[in-house]
Amino acid sequence: MRKFQNLLLVLMCFGLFISQMAAQSPTGAIEGNISDPSSAIVAGATVTLTETATARSVTATTNDEGFYSFRSLQPGTYSIKVERQGFSTSTVENVVVQVGQVARTDIALTVGSQSETVQVELSTTDVQVDTTRQTVDGVITDGKSPNCRSTRVTFSILPHYSPA
Repeated sequence: MRKFQNLLLVLMCFGLFISQMAAQSPTGAIEGNISDPSSAIVAGATVTLTETATARSVTATTNDEGFYSFRSLQPGTYSIKVERQGFSTSTVENVVVQVGQVARTDIALTVGSQSETVQVELSTTDVQVDTTRQTVDGVITDGKSPNCRSTRVTFSILPHYSPA
């Protein structure tokens, strides 16, 4: 009976661990507010998000506070197009999504017809996500790991490890 309880406990812990691992996804988000030239909110604006690499688009509508949000986005570069009757269409290019980060992009619409388009270019940030390869860049020097422990001590706690 004791073995069965231990086995059940191990399986429950393993299941909890697996469910937590599945919940961790390498995604980011884009959110922001849409306003008019006087900084008043623009509710009901259509916001279209397009992934630059795949041309995949998703559409949302701003809420009563002029807020929009796109969650669970793959890392990469996106463009945002905002349309609302009575305003010119605004486009923001080069919005970079990074894992675990929220790219805040507030957009001010200009008064005009929808046939007019205002394009805004965002400059790229210093930190870029390279989605073409899966490697970790960086070298640990002089036997120290980033948390200042000796790598020899860190690896010595691993089972079946014997330092050279």
